[in-house]
Amino acid sequence: MEKQTETVDGQAEKLERALLDECKPLLRNILTHWEPKPEPVDNPDSSNLNVATACLILKWALKTLSESLYDDSSTSALLKWVNSVILPRSAMVDTVLSDEITRKDFLRLYHHTAQERGSAMDTLQLFSTVMVHLLEARGGLPDVIHQTVLRTCLPANTEDGAKKESGLRLLSLYIYELWSGARSPDLLLTHARLMRSRTATSHTLLMCREILSALDP
Repeated sequence: MEKQTETVDGQAEKLERALLDECKPLLRNILTHWEPKPEPVDNPDSSNLNVATACLILKWALKTLSESLYDDSSTSALLKWVNSVILPRSAMVDTVLSDEITRKDFLRLYHHTAQERGSAMDTLQLFSTVMVHLLEARGGLPDVIHQTVLRTCLPANTEDGAKKESGLRLLSLYIYELWSGARSPDLLLTHARLMRSRTATSHTLLMCREILSALDP
């Protein structure tokens, strides 16, 4: 009888977990339509509430997305919300950067997006832009190499899909390394130097040479 009760309880728990997982995308879609209320100058509590609410939504959304199978449309929707709600507000950006769990989940989801061949290039480009914004807000970046990598890997105007993809894949190495706490993108530079020795021309090879030229003129 006890074993039967345990089996029933286990099945109920699995059903409850499945129902919760099914609700997560719907709840995420609702939450990422939240916008902060205007902040009265004489009411700092309102500002604090907006920051706390936005960061709580972001933390939960990142966690649920990074722990599940990659979903490009949901990732894109979250990034658009971050771009419009979080990034323009320095207090929210500072709070995001101060939270270790949020930083780790940001990196996990970014890694999934960069590695997932089913992800749209537009999503990876938006994610890269968001990550660069947060890195710059954190500060402490190697100035010369940083500007060179961005100029090379994120060209302002390019209709060449292959070139765009190559740039974003190369940029992902830089972002992953710097986001993880490195002071200098040594792994990216090692990769670039290995690529430079190749004879076959490719977008990645040309980009590696351009990055290295800023350091080895």
